[in-house]
Amino acid sequence: STPLYSSAASDVYKRQGLLFVEPSIFPKVTPDWMVPADFSSKMFSECIAACIRPGLGTLSDALINHLKIFGYARKGSFEMEHNGNALKALGLGDFSSDPYDMLLKACEYSMDKNSQIITLDVISKLNKSAVSDTSRFIIN
Repeated sequence: STPLYSSAASDVYKRQGLLFVEPSIFPKVTPDWMVPADFSSKMFSECIAACIRPGLGTLSDALINHLKIFGYARKGSFEMEHNGNALKALGLGDFSSDPYDMLLKACEYSMDKNSQIITLDVISKLNKSAVSDTSRFIIN
């Protein structure tokens, strides 16, 4: 598989800031701009996008912080596939079974200010309780 810190990701994150990575997939040797994710409010507030498995907890944190979601999960993971496809249908993100593909799309997005404005507009149009709206849509 392709390393998480490929040259495409490296170029973006050297210019943009830190890349937070799920601790269970954190490489043993990493560049200094790659740090283990702690999923704190501070971490989410420092992000431009979220490249995550789309579980309800991480989705909630991402939406609260107005982040576009680039979800990924193995094929056959019903809950994650359902959530990812729902996000795509709502215009809140993208979904794939390939985390590397989502990482590249998140990198592209992080450099596209126009797309960021559009995402903020879409998320802002959700009910004040965006998490509840999305949860209700995903659960139904």
